[in-house]
Amino acid sequence: MRLSGYGVLRERGVVPLLVLGFFARLPHSMCGLVLTLHTVRALGRSYAEAGLVTAALAVGQGLGAPWRGRAVDTQGLRRAMVLSLVGAGAWLVAPFLEFTGLVVAAFVGGVLLVPAYSVTRQSLAVLVRDSQRETAFTLDAVGNEVTWMVGPLLAVVLATGLSSAVALVVLAVVSVGSAVALMVVNPPTRSTQGTATPAAAGSSSAVGVAGMLGLFAAMAVIFVGVDVSILAALNEAGRPGDIGWVVACWSAGSLVGGLAYAGMRRRWSPVVLMTAFVLLITPAALAPVPVWLAVVLFVSGVPCAPTLAAVTTRMTELVPEHRRGEALGWMGTALTVGSTMGAPSVGWVIDHNGASWGFVTSTGIGVTVVGLVVVGTWAANLVRARTSGRGAGLDAGHDTGPVSLSPGPSPGASG
Repeated sequence: MRLSGYGVLRERGVVPLLVLGFFARLPHSMCGLVLTLHTVRALGRSYAEAGLVTAALAVGQGLGAPWRGRAVDTQGLRRAMVLSLVGAGAWLVAPFLEFTGLVVAAFVGGVLLVPAYSVTRQSLAVLVRDSQRETAFTLDAVGNEVTWMVGPLLAVVLATGLSSAVALVVLAVVSVGSAVALMVVNPPTRSTQGTATPAAAGSSSAVGVAGMLGLFAAMAVIFVGVDVSILAALNEAGRPGDIGWVVACWSAGSLVGGLAYAGMRRRWSPVVLMTAFVLLITPAALAPVPVWLAVVLFVSGVPCAPTLAAVTTRMTELVPEHRRGEALGWMGTALTVGSTMGAPSVGWVIDHNGASWGFVTSTGIGVTVVGLVVVGTWAANLVRARTSGRGAGLDAGHDTGPVSLSPGPSPGASG
């Protein structure tokens, strides 16, 4: 490990951006739990109905992420944040709504949430050198882990200690505050040259983008699948009170892994890191609870933050700079889709076969996606090699640049 890897923190604007990203992500980590508690406690509805509210939120986030990222690409950060200020109103009116209105508010709030993930990573890609990008993304992933440790705790404290209405108001205030802060700081989302980092000729196709999105979706399936499996395993063992600290061990492993990886000289491919992540989780299916399960989860968490960083880095290399906001938004959508599909799928397996098979199913999906990415990339490179061979002597510039996700302005267009 080389601690000089943390020199990226000395780059101008990086530390303030990471801190701002932490606060801007708090609404993302709070809203689902706050809405669930409000639906059950304040409205007296069932957990199934609370699930409909959070599903509306997830659909809104999934639809809104690429659209908001595209808005940052084409309109600039400040103009794009205006809609987030409007969207915060959904949380302000939510305490006064009945169930149907709350579902609508959750959807609108999800669509217009501050695009904290894509903006933070898009700006980091501009602020740091290409060689430092993966380190910066790794530190961002560590900050994200901290956000998801603090946010749910804050949501529970506010909703149970005071009221869910107060929690919703705080959610609105944090959303407005983070949007205003982003507008004031206005971190760069486009380099002064307005050009994209060149991508390698063998990896500049849409197959590469699809592969990275697939890895992100698979990680989301694993996240929610393992969470549900942990809950089921401890309930089966009659140890539900151990859920909190066991899950915390998994997050702690990711924190340690992210901090270590940020200081390392060597970088690993997303596929290698994802494979390690999946294989290290697999023994959880056989681990005695709670101590050995916690140990396995801690170890398996070590490659988590590095994998997220490696996938994000690869995505920023595959797309042109003027499409990065949209691409990173689609990564958010992939996470949402994976989470939405993973929980009920793994839950069904657990209901019929037990908690151990929940871990197996989660990792099985991860292995399958990794295999598809490897095969797809190999096939795309093979086709490109044969095409290049047949087209020898023709213009060498065909399909060698980063892939563009949708029609739009030229790379030099203002953002």
